Amino acid sequence: MINGQVIRAPILVIPIQLKREKAFWWLGVTDSWQWNPAFILAYRHAYRKEIDEEELQKELENLSDDPLEFRTQLNRVLEENFQIQLSSSIYEDQVALFPSSRMDLDQARFHEGKISLKTYSVLGQFVQNGNFLSREYEELKASQEYESLEDLFVRYFASAENETVPREEQLFPIFPLDASQENALLKVRQGKSLVIEGPPGTGKSQLIANLVSDFIARGKKSLGRFPEAGCIGRGF
Repeated sequence: MINGQVIRAPILVIPIQLKREKAFWWLGVTDSWQWNPAFILAYRHAYRKEIDEEELQKELENLSDDPLEFRTQLNRVLEENFQIQLSSSIYEDQVALFPSSRMDLDQARFHEGKISLKTYSVLGQFVQNGNFLSREYEELKASQEYESLEDLFVRYFASAENETVPREEQLFPIFPLDASQENALLKVRQGKSLVIEGPPGTGKSQLIANLVSDFIARGKKSLGRFPEAGCIGRGF
């Protein structure tokens, strides 16, 4: 990104379902294409640009079902809304696997302000509805006389006087922050409670380390809990 943030993310995502019929596996689409919210958030933060996500989603839903026409129209939408370098490879009828990637390698080979669109494909299982944490929150919500979990957290955990938004020089992370991690750190510094979930490799453990270092640098105590590998602690 133009602010030096390294990002490797799909620009579009689509829900799919894998089914087995006799000896064959079939991959079927279950819903329409959607913009990747993580990419939109990072882009808006880096370029300080207001993005009408509702209107952008409408444009995506109106794209043709024909593969070639879809890619032609998508190119037009990208040119009108983002500063992304496009290439003719998008029109080739082939998809490449997402390459092995490490932060140190990417920082060395990526160039600031140069966002390129590649024909990579990533298949991931990111179902959240049935996980243990969601079920626990539903049970907690059902047992309390509050309209939402936000109201419940405010009642029990909100500070009497929220801190003001700290300036950048008042933050003390030990690792670089992307847009979503910085947003989480700022909310915690303001005395707000939040839950963060995500698939492996999205920076949960890095965010924990930054929160801990920030609190320790300010002479405060912190306690982290890791219920399972790859999951952020439920409390600090």
